[in-house]
Amino acid sequence: MNLIEGAVKRPVFTTMGILIVLVLGVFSLTFLPVDLMPELTLPIISVRTTYENAAPADVEEQITKPLERAIVAIPGAEEISSVSAEGSSSIFMQFTWGTNLDEASNDIRDRIDRVIARLPDGIERPFIQKFDIASRPIMFLGVSSNLHAVDLKAYIEDEIAFRLERNPGVASASPFGGLDREIRVELDQSKVKALGIDLAQLVTAIHGENITEAGGTLDRGRMSVAVRTKGEFTSLSDLGSVFIMRSPERGSAVRLRDIATIEDGWAKISRVTRVDGHEGQFMGVFKQSGANTVSVSEGVQGTIAEINDTLANVRLTTMMDSADYIKTSLKTVTISALYGGTLAIIVIFLFLQHVRSTLI
Repeated sequence: MNLIEGAVKRPVFTTMGILIVLVLGVFSLTFLPVDLMPELTLPIISVRTTYENAAPADVEEQITKPLERAIVAIPGAEEISSVSAEGSSSIFMQFTWGTNLDEASNDIRDRIDRVIARLPDGIERPFIQKFDIASRPIMFLGVSSNLHAVDLKAYIEDEIAFRLERNPGVASASPFGGLDREIRVELDQSKVKALGIDLAQLVTAIHGENITEAGGTLDRGRMSVAVRTKGEFTSLSDLGSVFIMRSPERGSAVRLRDIATIEDGWAKISRVTRVDGHEGQFMGVFKQSGANTVSVSEGVQGTIAEINDTLANVRLTTMMDSADYIKTSLKTVTISALYGGTLAIIVIFLFLQHVRSTLI
C-alpha cells in the first residue's frame, strides 16, 4: 500500500497528522526569532591604529606599511586592504571560509608585537577586531536637551544608558558625539626656554604626581588597615602646584602654574551633532548575540517613552530602527504569500472546474 492509498483509506489518521503539523507550525511560528540577517561571522579581521594629528602620508609610511608587511603572510589570508587617514590607520584582512579566526587573531597579535617597537612612540596599541554583523547598532537614538554638551554626555551615561541596558537582549547603549572634558596646559614658551625645562621632564613630573598607589597595610592590635597614597588631582590648583624644578637664579621652587596657564575646557570640536535643530548627541543601541532584533527594539521603544515622560530636561528621538525594516520585509513576504496562495487556488479551479475538488 503506497502513501496515497494509505492516506485515502485512513482519513482520520491523515486528518490528525495534518492537524498536528499545522498546530506545531503555528506554535513554532509564534516563537520564531525574526531578524534582518542570520548569525554570521564573516572571515574578516581589522587592525586599527590611532596616531593623533598625523598626516595621512605619515600614517601610511610609519604605521600602515610596516604592519602590512608584518601580517601579510598569515596562513589563510586571501586579501588585504588598508585605509590611511588623518590620525588613523585601518587594515582589513579577508580570510578563506573555514579559517579559525581566533587563531588568526592570535597570529596577527604575535606578529604585531614583533614590530611594535619600530612604530612611532605616540601611537595607541593596534586594536584587532573580528567582523561581526551583530556588532553593529540596531538602533540610533537622538538626545536633545537644554543642558551643556559636557553635562549632557555625563547625564546620558549616568541616567539614561543604564535604563536602556536593563531591557532584555540589550548589550549596551553607547553615546556618540558631544564634548569631552579636557584640562589644557598652555606653556609660556619664553619662561620654559629661559629655565631650560625639557618637555619630557615636564610630562614625567605631571604623570608622577597624578597617581594613587597602595601603601601596604598598617597593623593595630587585631586590626589590619589597608593604606594607600591618594595623589590624583582633584582641582586645577592641585595641578598648578606640581613641582617642576628649582630655579637656579632665585633658589626657589618652580611650579607648573609659574610657567603655564591651566584651563578647564573641552577637547577640540571636530563635529557638531544636532537633533531636531537643537544641540544634542546620538546613542547607539547594541543587541546581544542571538537576541531577537524586533523584541529588543520593542522593549527599548517602551523605555524611550518612559524616559520622555519622566525626565523633563532631555528628550529621546528614534533616528534609525532596524526593526522597522524587518517588520516591513515580513509584511511584504506575508502579502506575497497570500497573493501566491490565492493565485494557486484560482489556477487549480480553472483546471479542475470543480469547487469541492479545489478545496480538497
